[in-house]
Amino acid sequence: MLTQSQIDFYHTFGFLQIHHYFTENELAIINAEFETGMAIAETIDKPRNDNEHLKWSTLGPESPFLRSLQEDTRFLGVAEQIYGADAVGVFCKSNRFSGNATAWHPDVENVRFQGIKFLFYLQSIDGDSGALRVIPGSHKNPLHDALLAIKLRGPYSPYLKASGLNINDIPAHICKSEPGDVIAFDFRIWHAAWGGTTDRRMCALNYYKNPKTEEEEGAVIELAEITKENEGRFLNPHYHPDWLKNGEGNVRRQRWIDWLHHYNYLD
Repeated sequence: MLTQSQIDFYHTFGFLQIHHYFTENELAIINAEFETGMAIAETIDKPRNDNEHLKWSTLGPESPFLRSLQEDTRFLGVAEQIYGADAVGVFCKSNRFSGNATAWHPDVENVRFQGIKFLFYLQSIDGDSGALRVIPGSHKNPLHDALLAIKLRGPYSPYLKASGLNINDIPAHICKSEPGDVIAFDFRIWHAAWGGTTDRRMCALNYYKNPKTEEEEGAVIELAEITKENEGRFLNPHYHPDWLKNGEGNVRRQRWIDWLHHYNYLD
């Protein structure tokens, strides 16, 4: 769980680094499940070029530990501290990055949306090897929309092209990370990566704030439409039938499933 100082840091700057979150034994399990998931993903569809990356859901039975993290208090408890006891667990996924850069972007452009992403790399990583870099405070306006206005977003950013700058020239905090560390960030924060290898491994868990206003609800509905449009980029469904069946009768998970149905993430 977070201290009040950590919560204040997260709200102010839009991200938080937490070190030594996993034990060595847990890391061994995570790596083994990552290998299994990657092998399955590669049988479905290999990337067409060196800049593409594999990504797959880890809510299936082949990833029992990674799947369990969505309901682990180390993650869910933090999401509930920040967004309330009715925060919603929505995605668990793994990624193997192949390119040497990720363009500047926020995961959500609408600043009325609120949610948190936790990610952790399975290798040591720094600013020259693909570490996450964030622009502190860019989850809020006026900075968030100012970066949209200058067209910083995307691999063909007009701003970067016109200015002659590269991704790594934009002032940012580099989230250097070791295996076992976790980075939490607001969906709205601008982030990117520079450098990297052809086998950069990362896992992520996403939680959304349950909307409390009409504006927040509209942002959730808007993101649901975008998510469904992009679902084809996943090599397996976001939500495994076994997870949706909820054979364990988990009350919290059922609430999440009902929420996902209500906002048309599943329909």
